[in-house]
Amino acid sequence: MKKMKTYHLFLLVFIYIGCTNQNQDRAHLLNKELDVTPIISLSFDSLLQDVHKLPSHQQVAILYRIACRDGEEIDGLLKQKALLFESLPLASKKEKKKILLQLLELYKKLSDQRVFDAATEGIRLCDKLEVDYSFSQEDEWKIKKIKASLLNKNGLHEQYLPIWFELLAEHRTAKKIELVIEDLYTIAHYFSILGDQEKAIPLYKEAYQLAMNNHLSDLADRCFSLLVYLFYNSKQYTEVINYTNGVGIDSVAVFMPSIYSLLSTCYLEIQKPDSARFYLTKMEQTKKMENNMILNCNIADTYIAENNIDSTLIFLNKAMKQYQNHTERLQQNEIKTSLPFYFLPTYSSLATIYQQNGNFQEASKLFLFVESLMKKATEQTFQLEIQVKALARYSSFCRATKQYKKAVDLLIYRDSIQQIITKAEKERDDKNLIDRLQISDLIHKLEMQKVELMDTQRLLVAFGTCIILFIALMGTVYHIYRQRKKRMAILIEQEKEEQQRQTLVSPENAKPLSQQEILFRTAQKKVKSGKLYLDKEISLDSLAKILDTNRTYLSSCINTCSGKNFNQWINDFRIDYLLERIHSGQKLSVLAEKAGFVSTDSFYRNFKRKTNLTPNEYLKQNPPQ
Repeated sequence: MKKMKTYHLFLLVFIYIGCTNQNQDRAHLLNKELDVTPIISLSFDSLLQDVHKLPSHQQVAILYRIACRDGEEIDGLLKQKALLFESLPLASKKEKKKILLQLLELYKKLSDQRVFDAATEGIRLCDKLEVDYSFSQEDEWKIKKIKASLLNKNGLHEQYLPIWFELLAEHRTAKKIELVIEDLYTIAHYFSILGDQEKAIPLYKEAYQLAMNNHLSDLADRCFSLLVYLFYNSKQYTEVINYTNGVGIDSVAVFMPSIYSLLSTCYLEIQKPDSARFYLTKMEQTKKMENNMILNCNIADTYIAENNIDSTLIFLNKAMKQYQNHTERLQQNEIKTSLPFYFLPTYSSLATIYQQNGNFQEASKLFLFVESLMKKATEQTFQLEIQVKALARYSSFCRATKQYKKAVDLLIYRDSIQQIITKAEKERDDKNLIDRLQISDLIHKLEMQKVELMDTQRLLVAFGTCIILFIALMGTVYHIYRQRKKRMAILIEQEKEEQQRQTLVSPENAKPLSQQEILFRTAQKKVKSGKLYLDKEISLDSLAKILDTNRTYLSSCINTCSGKNFNQWINDFRIDYLLERIHSGQKLSVLAEKAGFVSTDSFYRNFKRKTNLTPNEYLKQNPPQ
């Protein structure tokens, strides 16, 4: 019977192992087929039916693997999301954490694809993960970053920025330099979008410096590019030049090819046309462009800044010839062309120089040539600003040539464009004003929280210091108490030994001494052997200190054991000292002072108390022998 049971058990184990291996093989084959099957296909759905026949833990593993596949198509992302939801009821708690993290990644991708409610659902999931689960620090940072991104998508900036400031503080504490740079970069980028350059520039500078100090070249290049563009857009041209020269212009051009163009504009704006021309030429050599119309116009601008008409015309004619050749090629293909906008600032500036030199005929030709560009419809703010300048120049020319009606028309047109620019700026400022005010309040709150935290830390440090000092004080008091107790124990032991010696000498008189008697004898021995009574300043307090005891207890011992108070007891020592020397021939007043009496009255009073005689009566009854 026992053998049969063993056989059946062995058979069951064998069948179980066989089934398990078979399921593993099926799961492996399904994984391989699913990896090469598009997620949006009938074949995939068919394979998915086979997955549902597997044990739950294998289903979870396969569904999670599918959900982790890279993809950007909305339908595929939505299907991955559905598969994750399908796997959740089958998953263990540990697997659920992993699945929910992947689901959060999908919400971010769907939000990037502008899928309705994806950001809102993702934010809810972030809140759930933060409350219901514990994660490693890296996963917590990942969740916070995704949450910040989703909040930004929903326009919840008052919640978006605090997360990045929180991440920045945590990454600084953890000394994660690359993450700190990324945080600074993100916050600065947000401020630059709002047009708050005062806050953006210092953050970009810090990020760039950290990247340089830690030899993180890719991050340094990215921060440098954005910092330079921010300087350029805010018209801080000298800063652009200084930063670029500090790094090395040619090395900057490797990752920022537009640097030559930016530098040429910066040098032109600060009235250094030679340097501007140098970088334009360098740009031409580096790019080796076939169509150099814009470049030639820009070089012409540098000569205009020097009032060099001849050189200006050389490059302007080159640009015009290239334009004409380009136009002919397009016309052969029946493509209509118009004069490019970038001719406007150059031609209008040259026309103004002709006007200043008195050549009104040439000036008129140039203004008429680009007049259509002055009134060309455009939505680009920088082009509108160029039109305003050109119209102002042309109007000035018309006034100088007494074409007053046209001058007024041009001014009216210029003012209408200026109104468009002003309106656009106002709309932009109004759009960002609320966000900027909210951010200012937020930064103020964060700074106040930081101050409160520092104050709390200081209070904790002060409190901790007080506790340490208190413990040290109690330790010192306890140490003094132990030392006194130890000395007292030594004194008691010495008295006991003395008592034992006396007992050995006269055992019939031996009696156990009390604590008070021991202290009294110790005090008596100390005062007598050390002749402490000769000191006029001796007191109960000073003797108690010498004996390491309490004055009240010492006074009680003296009263009990001698039947006298401290002053009587100490004066008896002095009288004994004086009686030994009363026949020495010295005056009694001198002897009394040597014995420690503070006054003659005290001497006479204590002498009579102890001997029942006055000093003279004592001398008569005890003459010298």
